[in-house]
Amino acid sequence: MIRPYIQPNVTFLDYVLGGCEINVHIAIDFTGSNGDPSNYNSLHYIGNNFKNQYTDAIKSVLNVLKDYDSD
Repeated sequence: MIRPYIQPNVTFLDYVLGGCEINVHIAIDFTGSNGDPSNYNSLHYIGNNFKNQYTDAIKSVLNVLKDYDSD
């Protein structure tokens, strides 16, 4: 009789508690189709405080992952 293998549902926390180390790598698309960096609506907007949609997204992700960084 062949016994079926049941794959357990693994969570992010299971990986962390199991010793998985997290390293973050960030890639940004700098193609011209994303708009002129001097335009406020551009994904690459560079204003007085250098805040744009990329920096918002990166800060949001890193804010979650920083607590799991091993170093």
